[in-house]
Amino acid sequence: MISYVEKDWIIDGNGDVVICLHGYGSSSPDLESLGTRIKSEIPNSCVLGINAPLQLEQGGYSWFKMGKNINNWISGMRNSFDYIKERINHHGILDRKIIFTGFSQGGIVSAYSAFLGKESFDNCQNIVGAISLSGGALLEKKPSLESKFCMIHGTEDSVIPLLWSAQTIFTLKSWNIDHDFHVIEGMNHEINSEACKKTVQTLKKWING
Repeated sequence: MISYVEKDWIIDGNGDVVICLHGYGSSSPDLESLGTRIKSEIPNSCVLGINAPLQLEQGGYSWFKMGKNINNWISGMRNSFDYIKERINHHGILDRKIIFTGFSQGGIVSAYSAFLGKESFDNCQNIVGAISLSGGALLEKKPSLESKFCMIHGTEDSVIPLLWSAQTIFTLKSWNIDHDFHVIEGMNHEINSEACKKTVQTLKKWING
C-alpha cells in the first residue's frame, strides 16, 4: 500500500530500499507504477519515491537546472544529493541497503548518488548501486569505493540519445566497475514493459547476490 509523506511516496517493507527518482518536468507520482511493480516482485522491499526539490515555472520539478555548462550540472547534482540524503534520513531508512533507480534526469542523479553516497554516508557499504533508465550517468572521476551500475536505454530515444549510456558503459569498463547494459529495441524516452522487466531483474540480482 502506498503512503504519502509530503511530496514523497513510500511502499513500506522490512528489506532493502529502492529509491525512485523521476525525470525532468515530472514529479514523484510518475514512478508509482514502477514502484508497485518492484514491490510485487520483491515483496520484502521498501520502495521510496522522492520528489525533486526544484519547482519549474511550466509545472513539474527538476533535480538540477539544465544547460550546456556541465560544471553547473555537477554542482546541481551535488545539491540534489544533499537533498536526497535529507529525505532518506527523514524516512529513517539509512541503516538498510539502498539502491537508486531513476528515469532520465533522475537516472543521471541516481548514478551520481550511488557514486557520491559511497563517499558521503557514514555506513557507505549500504549503498549498493544505481539503475539509470534512459539517462546514462555523469561521473567526475573513478569512485574510490565501488558501486554497481546498470544502464537501460532505448534505441529510439529522442530526448537523451542511446550514445549517452553507451559512453557511460565505456567509462565504467575502463574503470573495471561492475555494470550491466540493456539496450531496448524500439523504445523511445520511456519505461516500457521490457525496461521495467530488466529493472526488476537487476534489482533481484543485486539484492539476492
